[in-house]
Order: sequence, then C-alpha cells, then structure tokens
Amino acid sequence: MEEANVAGDESANPAGERPSERRQRQGGAETGRGGAQLRAKEQAQVEAVTTAYLDAMVKDDSIAIEWLTKDAKRWLGESVQLMSK
Repeated sequence: MEEANVAGDESANPAGERPSERRQRQGGAETGRGGAQLRAKEQAQVEAVTTAYLDAMVKDDSIAIEWLTKDAKRWLGESVQLMSK
C-alpha cells in the first residue's frame, strides 16, 4: 500500500507551489486576476438575468419583461446565449 502525500512532503509538490499556483501553471480554472474578473462578470450577468426573470414572472414587472426581451442579449454580449420560449 502506498503512503499518502502530506502537505509538508516535498515529493508531493517538488516546486513548492500552492495548489492555486499549480492550477494557473497547468491552465486550470483559476487563471489569476483575469480569471477572477471573468468570474465576477459572469456572476453579475447571471444575477442580473435571474433578477429580471423573477421580477418579470413573480411581480409581472413590465420593465423587467422589456429588458429581457429587448436589451438583455445586447447587454450580455456575444459570448452568452440567452434563449426564451
């Protein structure tokens, strides 16, 4: 049976990197400041669309309905696909 690597074991992490640094070097989900900015933008987009949708459906808010049907796609940009039935 192999012995598990422990945090202080140099063979587990020969470069002495933190896990986030290793993910950056390997092209993982965390890509530094740019990745954090992208995640923040995506979160803001999801929050805005979700809030507008709930306002439209629950409150029958005409402004939210108009934003979802006319402006949301333009505001989200081409990198996001917003579909409606």
